[in-house]
Amino acid sequence: MNILRLAWHYLRFHKAKTAILVACIGLTIYLPVTSQWLVGEFEARMGARARVSGETPLVIGMRGGRFDLVLHALNFRSVPEGSEFGAAELDRLRADGHSTAIPLYIRDHAAKGSRGPRFPIVGTSPDYLELRQLQFAQGGPMTLLGDCVLGAEAARELEAAVGDKVQPSLDMGLEANEMANVPVRLKVVGVLAPAHTADDSAVFTGLKTAWIVAGHGHGHDPGEEHNAALLVDDHINADNLAHFHFHLPPEKLPLTAIIALPRSRDAAIQQEGMDRYLRPEAPLQVLAPERVVGELIEVVFQAKRFVDANQVAVAICTKLFVALVVWLSVRLRREELETLYQMGCARLQIFWMITSELAFIMILSTALALSGAWWTANYVEGLVKGMGF
Repeated sequence: MNILRLAWHYLRFHKAKTAILVACIGLTIYLPVTSQWLVGEFEARMGARARVSGETPLVIGMRGGRFDLVLHALNFRSVPEGSEFGAAELDRLRADGHSTAIPLYIRDHAAKGSRGPRFPIVGTSPDYLELRQLQFAQGGPMTLLGDCVLGAEAARELEAAVGDKVQPSLDMGLEANEMANVPVRLKVVGVLAPAHTADDSAVFTGLKTAWIVAGHGHGHDPGEEHNAALLVDDHINADNLAHFHFHLPPEKLPLTAIIALPRSRDAAIQQEGMDRYLRPEAPLQVLAPERVVGELIEVVFQAKRFVDANQVAVAICTKLFVALVVWLSVRLRREELETLYQMGCARLQIFWMITSELAFIMILSTALALSGAWWTANYVEGLVKGMGF
């Protein structure tokens, strides 16, 4: 016990040296622990989004960046301009009966104020909520034009509940819809329970509602239908519902992606085979998200291998630095240690005192590293949600 007390008081007296050692060793522990957790969390999140109830869906969208399309369909990330395609493809998939097709149209965002966080407005069908097994904390699914369902995080940030109105961002929809004076406000009919996925930060609407928000449809004052430039209001209600119409035929209204759930493995193989071999020049592509996500994770692992190699080099340098500090410290403390020996302290006890000092430093370093990893985990959790992962 006296040895531990001497070791502790020595470290307290030499605060600067102790702090430097704790910081160096703590960072050496923190970096690999944190990077391992980050990669594991990324792999788990992306893998879970790519699989639905144990099944692997297909994603259909415009040809181009495969990663962009999959991240768009799974995590509602933005896609480049020109990535929209007609809803006729949705009708074709539903007609052939080989898969359950769930449409997605994601272009606009909802926000509270111009500087607040923006949440993607996801135009889809109620089938999507069933697909992801999302539970309602309040209300129910969207059924009428103008209805929306908020994810848990979106509801919290927008400070909205069932019965409230949500305002799309002012920079969305106005350019496309020259006849609109203001974006159509959405009525909240449901709030989802936390799912800890990208769904928490989404505003779900029906396809027609998303098209209206994007400017592909509008409504007229019942008494002024001859005036095509007059929008009756900034919201949809029972009085003006029948007076909303679209500028394009249904099959030409845009989608940004389709999630297809093949009814059998053979149907999935057939769908992918037709895309790869029979229709390679078609404007649309069919992707298996699990495979694309696997490629993305492999890229991350390749980068992590480089980081790991760098961390090994840093760890070796840190160990050499600590060894040098201990060796120099023992040299400088030679008279002190000799005095302890002459006072009756055995050399073995002196050895254990120095070992105890190193043990205290390791304990403090580990505590610092784990505290940093815990803080990083909480910070990254919010950051990942904000990025839609």
